[in-house]
Amino acid sequence: ATRGIGCVRADGLQPPAFLLEDEHCGIEELRVPAVHPDWGEYFRNGPMVRFSKGDEYPGTGAMGGATTALLEEIGYSADKIDELIADGTVGVRTTA
Repeated sequence: ATRGIGCVRADGLQPPAFLLEDEHCGIEELRVPAVHPDWGEYFRNGPMVRFSKGDEYPGTGAMGGATTALLEEIGYSADKIDELIADGTVGVRTTA
C-alpha cells in the first residue's frame, strides 16, 4: 500500500551495469556518449553540473595530445618545448 514514502528499488543491477543499461540513466544524461582518439566510442559519466552558458566538459583526449599547446600557453618557447620533448621531460602524442 502507498504510504507517501519515497523509495527506490535497490536489488536491481549493480552500479556499473545500471549506469550503462538503465533507460532512465540515458534519458537524464547520467551517461553520455564520448569518443576517445585511441579507443573509439564509449559511454562516460554525464556532467555533474550544468552551467548556464552551456560550456560542458568535452571529454578526454589522448595522453600527450595537448602537451605542446599547454606549454605554449604558459609561455614556453618552441625551442624549449623541443628540448623538453627530446630529453623526455614531457611526452607528446606521436600518432594521429
